Amino acid sequence: MLNLMVAAHFVRKQVAVVCAEFELTAAQYNVLRILKGAHPHGYPRCEIISRMIEPAPDVTRLIDRLAKMGLVQRMPSPDDRRLSIAVITEKGSALLEKMRPRIRHIENTMLSSRLSEQQCQLLSDLCEQVYASQTD
Repeated sequence: MLNLMVAAHFVRKQVAVVCAEFELTAAQYNVLRILKGAHPHGYPRCEIISRMIEPAPDVTRLIDRLAKMGLVQRMPSPDDRRLSIAVITEKGSALLEKMRPRIRHIENTMLSSRLSEQQCQLLSDLCEQVYASQTD
């Protein structure tokens, strides 16, 4: 278990460095990736929180900052006027695309250059099994 925690910490540190180069925090990057996966519909705040790798203490403020940066837009929920839906903007999607080569570089240097394709797939499958148990 300790090895898994150490490896995860090392990956997080590398991703945080890339995020800082693009003036984002790792939590902001995580939210953008979540919203990219929901595009074009977006998610309400509670759904974003449930999907975050490490939930931030104040996701509302985090989304507000992303909106001020023009990376996210808030839309009223069509189903419940009390909710707002966060949607990634074109600018937010473009930023993720700009970051992609640097993130891929981390993947390549940390995984692909050290593990075979089969080992990478096995690692991914094992990780999915570990976190899938959290929903059981």
